Amino acid sequence: MKNSNFIQKLAILLALCLLTLIYLIKTGSNYLFLLDAPHNKSISGVVLLYELYSGREFIIFNFIVLLAIPFISNFKSCMYGITGFDRMIVSRIGRKNYYKNCVIKSIKDIWYFPIIINIFLLIMIHIFYVPIFGPNVKEYGMYFFNSDVINIFFITFIQIIGWSLLNIICFVFSQIIKNKFAYPFALLIFTIALTLFLAIVASIVPYDFILAIFTPFTLLTSGMMGLWYIQPGLSMIIIVFLSLGIFGILILITLKLLLKDGEIYVKKLC
Repeated sequence: MKNSNFIQKLAILLALCLLTLIYLIKTGSNYLFLLDAPHNKSISGVVLLYELYSGREFIIFNFIVLLAIPFISNFKSCMYGITGFDRMIVSRIGRKNYYKNCVIKSIKDIWYFPIIINIFLLIMIHIFYVPIFGPNVKEYGMYFFNSDVINIFFITFIQIIGWSLLNIICFVFSQIIKNKFAYPFALLIFTIALTLFLAIVASIVPYDFILAIFTPFTLLTSGMMGLWYIQPGLSMIIIVFLSLGIFGILILITLKLLLKDGEIYVKKLC
């Protein structure tokens, strides 16, 4: 029952990804990165996958994923908080173990999603548009390395970590937002609000590339977010790993604060 539930969620997300890809191909003349793709041998399926994730011209794909992640495992945690069922679990195993189990579950439930989605999209791109692998060119180059093969493996590996962190953030939201209608939009609103704030700051300070570290889009797209130009190569790799580290630290701090707040609440009841 549990496995079938996740298969259904994955199937729905894959279907939405496919519909998005078909829409892009059908309306390709509206997007610069698709205009000459079928005729330009320097463009590969991996490059098109980068552009699909980057959100520079078409950000709906990112929104779909940000709306899907809260449902993958932590919507149940939100419902437990609303109904008070989580208190029964906490009373049995303790709040610290409850949080630990939920964090582990958040990782286990989503780590394979980027792998399946990327393979699926690359196959669809290959079937309907261009070959998966091909020569890379810098003007299309939101990439880490000069090899498409190395790039797709590296990016997928980073996405496994990034999406896991996003799912853990959803667990944190499930403990703060006690409304089943507001919770599903929390990750999307948080991502957009923080990114817009950073964009405003980036228009003021001279070191705007540093701010890419703090947008959740970097967790989602492995440094391919196009709001700020990031020099391909080592600088992008540094930014991505800094982003993963900073969000990891922020999650730990938030969980510790929630744990402390829960302990204070229990003491007041006693």
